[in-house]
Amino acid sequence: MLYHSVNPNAMRMLLRTKSWRQWSVAGLGALLCGVVIGVVIISHPEWNTLHLLQIGIPILLALGLATYGGWLARSDLAPTRIFRIAFWSLAGAIILGTFAAWEMSTHILEGEPFVETLHELLLGVSEGATVGGVVGYYDARRRDQYLEAEQARQAISTSMDGIAILDEDGTYEAVNQAYVDIYDYDDSDAFIGETWQFCYTEEEATRIEEELMPPLYEEGEWRGELTGQRRDGSHFPQEITLSVRPNGGLACIVRDITERKRHEGRLEALHSVTRGFLAAETSEEIVTELVSVAGGMLGYPLTAVWEYDADADRLVPLTATESAQQFAAQAGLETLPVLESGAAEMGIFQGNEAVLVEDYQTLEDRQVSEIPLGAVLFIPLGEHGLVSIGSPEPGAIDATDRFLGEVLVSNARAAIDRLEREQELATREHRLRTIVENVPVILFAVNPDREITLQVGQGLEEVGIEQNQMVGATVDEMFKGAPTVIDAVGQALDGESVTVTTDLWGRAYQVWYQPIETDDEVTGVIGVAMDVTERHRRERGIRALHDATREMMQEIDQETICRIAVETAQQSLNLPMSAIWLRAGDQQRLEPIVWSDRAEELFGELPVFEPGNSISWQVFQNNELRIFEDVSTIDDRLTPKTEMRSELIVPIGEYGVLNSGSTTAGQFDETDVALAQLLAANTRAALERAEREEALQRQTDQMEFFHSILRHDVLNGITVIRSRAEFLADELDGEQLRDSETIVTWSNNIVEIVQRVRTVLETLTGESDTQLEPMDLAPSLRNEIERARATYHTVTFETAIPNTVPVLANELLGDVLGNIISNAVDHNDTDGLQVSITVEADDETVTVRIHDNGQGVSDDRKEVVFRRGETGHAKSTGSGFGLFFVDSMMAEYGGDVWVTDNDAGGATFVLQFHAPTV
Repeated sequence: MLYHSVNPNAMRMLLRTKSWRQWSVAGLGALLCGVVIGVVIISHPEWNTLHLLQIGIPILLALGLATYGGWLARSDLAPTRIFRIAFWSLAGAIILGTFAAWEMSTHILEGEPFVETLHELLLGVSEGATVGGVVGYYDARRRDQYLEAEQARQAISTSMDGIAILDEDGTYEAVNQAYVDIYDYDDSDAFIGETWQFCYTEEEATRIEEELMPPLYEEGEWRGELTGQRRDGSHFPQEITLSVRPNGGLACIVRDITERKRHEGRLEALHSVTRGFLAAETSEEIVTELVSVAGGMLGYPLTAVWEYDADADRLVPLTATESAQQFAAQAGLETLPVLESGAAEMGIFQGNEAVLVEDYQTLEDRQVSEIPLGAVLFIPLGEHGLVSIGSPEPGAIDATDRFLGEVLVSNARAAIDRLEREQELATREHRLRTIVENVPVILFAVNPDREITLQVGQGLEEVGIEQNQMVGATVDEMFKGAPTVIDAVGQALDGESVTVTTDLWGRAYQVWYQPIETDDEVTGVIGVAMDVTERHRRERGIRALHDATREMMQEIDQETICRIAVETAQQSLNLPMSAIWLRAGDQQRLEPIVWSDRAEELFGELPVFEPGNSISWQVFQNNELRIFEDVSTIDDRLTPKTEMRSELIVPIGEYGVLNSGSTTAGQFDETDVALAQLLAANTRAALERAEREEALQRQTDQMEFFHSILRHDVLNGITVIRSRAEFLADELDGEQLRDSETIVTWSNNIVEIVQRVRTVLETLTGESDTQLEPMDLAPSLRNEIERARATYHTVTFETAIPNTVPVLANELLGDVLGNIISNAVDHNDTDGLQVSITVEADDETVTVRIHDNGQGVSDDRKEVVFRRGETGHAKSTGSGFGLFFVDSMMAEYGGDVWVTDNDAGGATFVLQFHAPTV
């Protein structure tokens, strides 16, 4: 934090200054070396060999000083100390240099050349710098030692710990004031000249000499706890550190740990009471223990607890220490006061945070204004109440007291919460056990050692296992043959929630495994197993029915369909004794069509059911399922001496019945009935489809027959007529020529009509693939409208047709449009009939709407008017081929056609085509 507050430029300057001082001695040596070498270079011509040898010594001394400075820069000396050494070195150079200069001047006066005496000056300067550097180093070390000694003396004198120095005989040489205060003496003179034994009892001194001294002198140091003795003879715990001095004496550091021991004792009391809280069985026991510990072990005699009354919204006194009750009585209170809503104490409780009031008399809105309380610590007991710890003296509760009080109340609160949770869990467990014992499930629990600790549930009765029969055994022992169970338990113990389905004891179970975690550690697994045997049987049956239905829908023979149904009932639905009876045409009887092998073994030849002779005919006639627990008790059964007991009879609509039986009474359950009904319904649907396929095939055969007649007989005959007429036209003239040409024209028209009818028949019978191509709807629609106008002079036609409307269609587009327009006119007798035709187009579709103001189409006929054999939307005349043709062709085009009502009261036929893709 300090570093970030310093100006960066100032810091860089400081570092540069520090670096300069650190290298000041090395720099001085380098400078001196440079000066000497420079002098040699400047005056080189005047120097002889002797002179050069004389000048080598100053150079070596200068280099030595520079090297010495480098060593100092890397030593542990502070830069200020190195700079002081540089100052000493400079001073030495100046002093000795001055003496050398004086001597040099005397030699010059005596007549010696300047060059011959110059080396004396350089030598004096170099020697002075070197000697000064050495003297400066010792001066710096002396100063450091002095400062260290001074700091040690200051540390000893100001230390809060007691420090004593003893000689080799164990006699005190020096003690600081803290040491004097610890032992409760007036000054250090009481110790000087005395041995350390007078600070301990005889027993403790003996123990120190025998147990402490040997390891002390062996290791050189010892640290531990002893019991000291003050001047008044009282004892106190102390933490002491002893070190052997180089001269054989001892250095001793002592700390009074009375308060720490007291604090540790109070913490131990807290731990003890916490264990008591956990063992309590009621919240009253917990609160009583809290008050007892607070008043006794922790030293809070004025402790009280209030309980929150939610109905009255106030705090009611619950319990208090005897001292607190006496204090209240002395203050004129018969009992501890009730803390009402609005009082300051209630506000502290509602705030749910501890509050320390240094002086209760200064607390605004306090409940009792006149009571001689000083410091009070209020600690909410969660939603349960409020604890107060008081003292008659203001400010008497310190931070340690507050901490211990909050810990005590927090532990009590946690214990009460735990107790309430346990009580709630016990209630829930009781309810859960009641449910489990009456619901057909199995509840179990497993501990981390994989041992089963719980196994209950009504579902055990189904498989003949007693409640908790497996408790104590491991999962691996009890379910060796069920690896699914073993793996699932292992996953749950690893912390995963697992759901599996497994087969046990001849039943199918869906099992949920849920890990129980405490402090992020799995402490067990609970699970619920539900018997899903019937559900699985139903699901398997439905899958089998699905496969059978798909197979039946591929058949068109009634007997084959019934055989598939009976085989499904026998093999997949657990109905081995099954048979199907179908109605024989229009006759009033049901004949057996297909039956299972088991039915044939029991009955041999199956009977025919007729009105009045069997229950099966009644089921068929009423179309209502019947199930019999024991058919032998029914009076109107067909066979009096039957071995059949259970019987299930399901109608197959207007086709017949499906019978399933068993020689055991009460054999069929809800699943059997549901699956049999589905089988009968699917069989009926397959029979209906086969019937429709047969009818469609007959229609197709008929259309093929008409197609053949048109293709061979009619077309060939017209061709002969046209060729004869063309021959006569060449030979005749006048009225006879015109008659011949008329015959040729009509022959061509009939050929064209036959060709178009052939195309329609081929399209409807699927003999040819419809080839769609982009076609312009607009001209075809206009042509059909003009033809209708020429035919129906009394009908008004209104149109809104774009110039070009491309659609996907073929050459029959005009016939499709013509049929729908003709239908709008032919099937309406409305005077003033109006037909409005509009065309709307977008990027994907083209929609043609033909509106009329006729009688309209009733809702129950809007779908059937497009079926083959149905007529138009108003009258009951015609063949019904027109709209059927339109609907069929629109399907070939991939479009759609439908009819709706309009505002004029008539019908609107809508044709929707696909637009060609660009």
